[in-house]
Amino acid sequence: MSAELTAEEVFEVAKRVERLGAELYTKLAEQTADKDRRQQFLDLAKMEGEHEMVFDAMKHHLGKLGWAAPPDSPTAALWEIVADQMMARLNLNLPSRFKNKTSRQDIIHEAMAFEKDTIILLLAMADMIPQTASKKKINELVKEELGHLLLLCSQLSKPAEA
Repeated sequence: MSAELTAEEVFEVAKRVERLGAELYTKLAEQTADKDRRQQFLDLAKMEGEHEMVFDAMKHHLGKLGWAAPPDSPTAALWEIVADQMMARLNLNLPSRFKNKTSRQDIIHEAMAFEKDTIILLLAMADMIPQTASKKKINELVKEELGHLLLLCSQLSKPAEA
């Protein structure tokens, strides 16, 4: 990433994170025999796809304004660190990411870690961007991601499928 984070860079990373989240939940759905659980994962995948569209709209709006995060901003520095770490993990394709995670619980734990990182990324993003409407939308997305995390936690407490 450049010394100054542009709207293009910030939102392209956010879009990629959401796209990969959708892939993750689609993979979980494919590995789930229970119809209700499978549908929950497919619903999560759909929501991640919707988040990607929200970020695309924000990218275009803030990009037109010429917004960029100041290079000396502590939040921008935090965002870059988290984004770089997420991208390093996400650059692995799904089969590689799950190579050593064969149980359903291991995969759900991976999804939970992904959601936690996404929440940190979104909170830093909300702190960096200048507009109230965009901040409000990102905060709404944080709440949705927290809901995803709670759903995943509830999946861990359910008995294994037959």
